[in-house]
Amino acid sequence: QDFPFACAAGLRGSIDPTDQSSSACGGPCPPGTASAEGTGSCVECEPGTYAANRGQGECTRCPYPLSSTGGIVTTCSTCTDGFYLLDSSTNSEYIFRSPTTHCKPCPPHANCSTPTSLASLGVPAGYWR
Repeated sequence: QDFPFACAAGLRGSIDPTDQSSSACGGPCPPGTASAEGTGSCVECEPGTYAANRGQGECTRCPYPLSSTGGIVTTCSTCTDGFYLLDSSTNSEYIFRSPTTHCKPCPPHANCSTPTSLASLGVPAGYWR
């Protein structure tokens, strides 16, 4: 292939195709990161997204009502704003497979900003959890 050569989505390479000495890219992005076509570098996922597999071209949005803290994340295991995690000791894969079993709607007058668990649920004076 003629240069400049841009790497496909999900692959590492130079951000400047003219810097590459061959048409070979550096390999797939590791899980928890993604690379758009032609960007050349793997970036960490934004909060609320994840990348479970190697070589992803973009991070995947977490299924409702799950979220992620962002960074190098391969699954979503926190609850989004307005929900709390029923048991923070639950394995993250179980949370991901059955989010509505583990993420419960925030009770009235409570603070359920991400990430919140039952143990850290913010409840004003005069209310109980």
